[in-house]
Amino acid sequence: MVRLDDAMKDLCKCGSVHMLQTLFEMTGHHYIGPITMDHLVLAMDSGNIHFVHLLLKLNGQLNDIQPNVSPFIPFREMFRFPGIDVDMLKLLNEMGELSHCVGLFNLALHHCITNRRVESVQYLFEVTKELDSQKIREFETTVRDGIFNQARLGDLDILQSLLLMVQRNSSTSRGNLIWDAAVNGHMHIVEHLHKNNIGNGTLTSDEESTANQLMSTRCGDQWDQAVVSKVLYLRPLDQLNDALKRNDQITAADILNNHWDNGLSSTWPVPSCLF
Repeated sequence: MVRLDDAMKDLCKCGSVHMLQTLFEMTGHHYIGPITMDHLVLAMDSGNIHFVHLLLKLNGQLNDIQPNVSPFIPFREMFRFPGIDVDMLKLLNEMGELSHCVGLFNLALHHCITNRRVESVQYLFEVTKELDSQKIREFETTVRDGIFNQARLGDLDILQSLLLMVQRNSSTSRGNLIWDAAVNGHMHIVEHLHKNNIGNGTLTSDEESTANQLMSTRCGDQWDQAVVSKVLYLRPLDQLNDALKRNDQITAADILNNHWDNGLSSTWPVPSCLF
């Protein structure tokens, strides 16, 4: 029996149907397994649907899919191309892989979220209706992580799509989405969510409160960053650090003058640029 080794990984990377068929024929039409998760990931990444279909077909039973044999290589480093096409995901779903292989569904979801493949993420959301409760919980966890990551990155399209996929409330949210967007300078996220998501259940009460406070600092098309900073940071030390990051020396000096005698002098070395 021919086992899949490093040469098989190279074959999965190139995605050659002809070479895979030739390998199978060389074994005398015997089982070529076991297919491991890293082989499947490499094959998916090749983008050749026909290759992936043949690979899974020749592998035999779905139960023969094994965990990856390279545990020290993160899956994200095995992907060379951004995201996974919907057609590839449909094939995997039709062959039962998305619902069967432990971790494959969330791996695909995470990769598509990271690379902002909105259509692919939406398709995976539809697939969740076919999953059991445990996989649905894992899916929701991955989506919630993706929500905060996209808020930090400032990608509104994928963020809005993710917000529609899971119920969010104070017991499941682990942070403040609006705060994460604003502290990373993505005020367009704050403005959009304030306009479209206040009161419809996609934001927590704390997030809605932060959004309302931030919007109150907006003057026309401009934002007063010094006032925004006061909303985001309660401690003068954090406000000072934020002002220095923006190179706003006037605001930084004002914070020092107002709070120096209230303990700030003992907690932070004053930069020479303010003198």
